[in-house]
Amino acid sequence: LPEKLYAEFKRDPIAGASIAQVFLGKTHAGQKVAIKVQYFDIAKRFKMDKGTCLFLLRVLDWFIPGIPFLNVMPHVFNSLEKELDFITEGRNSELCKNELKDLDFLYVPAVHWKLTSKRILTMDFAEGISLVDADAVKAAGFDTKEIMTKVIRIFSEQIFRTGNIHSDPHPGNLMVRKNQRSGKMEIVVIDNGIYERLPDVYRQAFGSFWHSVIIDDYDEVQRSGKLLGLNYPDMMATLLFFKPYGKMKEMGFGGTHGKRKKTEDM
Repeated sequence: LPEKLYAEFKRDPIAGASIAQVFLGKTHAGQKVAIKVQYFDIAKRFKMDKGTCLFLLRVLDWFIPGIPFLNVMPHVFNSLEKELDFITEGRNSELCKNELKDLDFLYVPAVHWKLTSKRILTMDFAEGISLVDADAVKAAGFDTKEIMTKVIRIFSEQIFRTGNIHSDPHPGNLMVRKNQRSGKMEIVVIDNGIYERLPDVYRQAFGSFWHSVIIDDYDEVQRSGKLLGLNYPDMMATLLFFKPYGKMKEMGFGGTHGKRKKTEDM
């Protein structure tokens, strides 16, 4: 029974999602905690849904040949299986916290490992306003521009520097609050169940691609784009920046790109 593991355990969930519910509790040491409990039959349902999905994709592949739907599914299923292991989520939380420790505006709730297993995750309870509730965020006096600047900084650090990327960063997994000691804004990152490791060669190429588009180093855009497996780097640059770039301009979207600069000269 949960009452034996925790000094307090409120049986009415405070949140729920596709694979688990979250309950409020308190440890025997007096720490207020959030307890994430997996649905008892979720693993069984996952296997059934996986089989159904594969069947439908095979049918779709028969009707629309040439599009590799089935090729990406092993990666998708592998990520979902990792999300069902809360020990992995706890490790990802600590990884995020340790790698981004220099960001004083980031808060990742601490994991209580003695109260955590594959299907139960116990973490410090973090109070805050979900970024889903824009009206509440504004009513609390938070600067939305500052929030987005900090959120972009957090995930840019993961994408361009650490290579360990939170792969489910929707507003429901982000909260904002004031630090109780400093009074400054903090961004709370939760639900670290799905992480992807970006190999250094792609991380560096992706960073170079963005930088080269910004400074208009056309040759480096092509080089780094090819490293990323892009057959049409100009098209990707156009999609990322919402304005025609390179050959996309030459094809009638506007004038030619500006003066080329070498990245190494910057």
